Amino acid sequence: MTKDQAIYVLEMNNPFMGGEEQCNLSEALDIAMKAIEGKHYERAIFIPDGATNGDMIMAMFPNAKANVFAKEVGVKGLDTYSTFTKKWWNAPYEGGKEE
Repeated sequence: MTKDQAIYVLEMNNPFMGGEEQCNLSEALDIAMKAIEGKHYERAIFIPDGATNGDMIMAMFPNAKANVFAKEVGVKGLDTYSTFTKKWWNAPYEGGKEE
């Protein structure tokens, strides 16, 4: 099975396959697992359920320092000193959604 064939089988995402297709799914999963073996993901950012925009900023910039004021949050440690409204900072993170 080629990489493209493996991708096709995985994209079908049909849990009710049987027979030969089931074997192909198993082979496709094996190919996928081999592709990620030995890869390092130190830079991965895990997004917990209920994360806020502020949680994500701090996850992406772990050395940053946030100062909470009455109506805004100031963050030192990004490229520049940045301010965010408290409303946005505390809002649920919705990144990665396609429109």
